Amino acid sequence: MTTKTADHITQACSANEIFQIARKACIGSGLTHDRAEDLAEATTLLQCSGHAGLATLHRLLVRQGKAPHTHQLKLSLLAGQMQIDHLRPEAEGVAVIDWLVAGKGPAELHKLDDPLIMAGLLMAAARSYGGQFLVHKAGLSAPIVISDPQRATELASDQGLQLSYQPCASASKSAPVLCRHTEVELAVWQACERLAHLTYVPASAASRQSGAGAGLVDND
Repeated sequence: MTTKTADHITQACSANEIFQIARKACIGSGLTHDRAEDLAEATTLLQCSGHAGLATLHRLLVRQGKAPHTHQLKLSLLAGQMQIDHLRPEAEGVAVIDWLVAGKGPAELHKLDDPLIMAGLLMAAARSYGGQFLVHKAGLSAPIVISDPQRATELASDQGLQLSYQPCASASKSAPVLCRHTEVELAVWQACERLAHLTYVPASAASRQSGAGAGLVDND
């Protein structure tokens, strides 16, 4: 169902629909299936907690589409600490989270693309592992817990920051409340659909012989 307001047209979507269109859009943009799954989970969490997760993901995919052959991770180690000069959620993001959850030490970031998507990845991982991701900045007396999409602004820093992970027995009480349904701008949905369509196999006799579609003969 679509709804028209003074500014734009939106449509109602379920959480599963958000996840599936986000995953397919990522794959259509050339990302691997595992990265697509992680980004889709983060996008769904953001969208279903009242934030523009799908629109932000689409901007990320447009950005990375301009440099499609730069998915190689750019990470380094210094004195047991991971160093990332330029973190992209679709590339280094999940690797950094894996490093932190494994308890190998903190990670230092100097530049970050798409803070909202990175916040979504951190919150999704916190829900899975039951811990907390903390931001440490110069001048702060205490670290900041990334427990809500509003905290994404804490990840945007020109001065650099440090990320760490703290295991705990239960998920944060301040974790966002998720809705099973949400509203998405129709233009954003259609833009993601165009990327998702890149994963589809063109209909032809050859594609049906290889297993796509319903086959060459319908004898039900």
